[in-house]
Amino acid sequence: MKSIYTLLILCLLGTTNSPAQCWKQAAAGFAHSIAIKTDGTIWGWGINQSGQAGVGDAIIYVPTQIGFDTDWQQAGAGDQNTVAIKTNGTIWTWGIIYSEQFGTYVSQNSPVQISTDTNWQYVAVGYSHRIALKKNGTIWGWGVNDSGQVGNGSNGVQNLPVQIGGATNWKQVATGSRMSLAVKNDGTLWAWGYNYFGQLGDGTDINQTVPMQIGIDTNWSQVNAGHSHTVAIKTDGSLWAWGQNDDGQLGDGTNMPRLTPIRIGIDTDWRLISAGYKMTFAIKNTGTLWSWGRNIDGELGNGTTAPQNTPLQIGTLATWNQLASGGFHTLAIRNSDRLRTWGYNSFGQLGNGSNASSNFPIAINCPVSGTDQIAFPVSSLQIMPNPAQDQITIQSGEINTTGLTVEIRNMLGAVMYPPQNLAGNQTIDIEHFAKGVYILTVRHKQGQITKQFVKI
Repeated sequence: MKSIYTLLILCLLGTTNSPAQCWKQAAAGFAHSIAIKTDGTIWGWGINQSGQAGVGDAIIYVPTQIGFDTDWQQAGAGDQNTVAIKTNGTIWTWGIIYSEQFGTYVSQNSPVQISTDTNWQYVAVGYSHRIALKKNGTIWGWGVNDSGQVGNGSNGVQNLPVQIGGATNWKQVATGSRMSLAVKNDGTLWAWGYNYFGQLGDGTDINQTVPMQIGIDTNWSQVNAGHSHTVAIKTDGSLWAWGQNDDGQLGDGTNMPRLTPIRIGIDTDWRLISAGYKMTFAIKNTGTLWSWGRNIDGELGNGTTAPQNTPLQIGTLATWNQLASGGFHTLAIRNSDRLRTWGYNSFGQLGNGSNASSNFPIAINCPVSGTDQIAFPVSSLQIMPNPAQDQITIQSGEINTTGLTVEIRNMLGAVMYPPQNLAGNQTIDIEHFAKGVYILTVRHKQGQITKQFVKI
């Protein structure tokens, strides 16, 4: 994936049967995160100005359940869009989406189905395009297509999924910022889209609008892409990379771009890979976690902010299981089904309730799934007046506010009104607030509800 987009890397070892199961899959967008729990519920957090986090209409600082369905299987996240597949093979999307009803793009903050087909298997989401694999081995693309990243031979926007070629033997897909890659069952590697930095790996810097085979090797196992670089693993466990390398994101010990795949080190025990914006992560067969590349905001998770141009192990744990890298943050799941996040966090994309970045993995608590949120719908919470000058009143109607807390932050994430118990229809003094937009959050045991208001 993704990487300024998002990519979800599925666990190749299967789910574990730990006593305290929680998370089974994760996806990282540019500045939002999506994760699926082992009970099939789906959760979102981070920036949400277009509804891409799937809950409310503001910044979400902790994992918050999206709806109440319990049959979500896999998700991918991009810049302002999320796409997910259910266990019944249907595909759904939210955030910036194309509306057939209105014939234009709209913001959607809850899942809507985008196809009547029931054989979708996996979806990868780039910055603003998507590539999906069906159970019949075909691949499909849609979204922005200015560099040919959709793969249908054109450069025009593709509003709805269109089949890419006629092959029926695809087994894996991945997306970068404006590029796409795929591996066939025969072990061949294919790429298309933007190629200014040689990230397609075909030895040129020329864009491609249809899948082009990369080299002649037939032993590629998996591929992943960041903003403008690509990483891949072969069936022998060797690691390869190509494309942009100004921050050492390829891991070959240099900062030189590569137009064709170059082997990284001599190890043959690499199992999983994920690439973000100028950063790369990998898990070995031993369960150890490694990173390299850009590290200005602690993106590498190794406790520093120094760049790294060769793979460096993160900590000493050998229980890492899954990876998903976004714009400047990463999510990882351990064998215990526990979620860890690190990197840039100005929009709450780490999910720990703050906007402070972290240069090491931090644990994200397992939230309680349930339907108690139904008794506290977003529409029941009102802020009056809005816009406001000196005071706002939180109108909670007939809702029992026992155990609820309220907090206010500005658009940069700074706390303006620390968490306090919500007491009925509560009035808050905002006279000292600067003019602008603010985010009010009411938290309860099942999650949180956010509202925006304007101080004038």
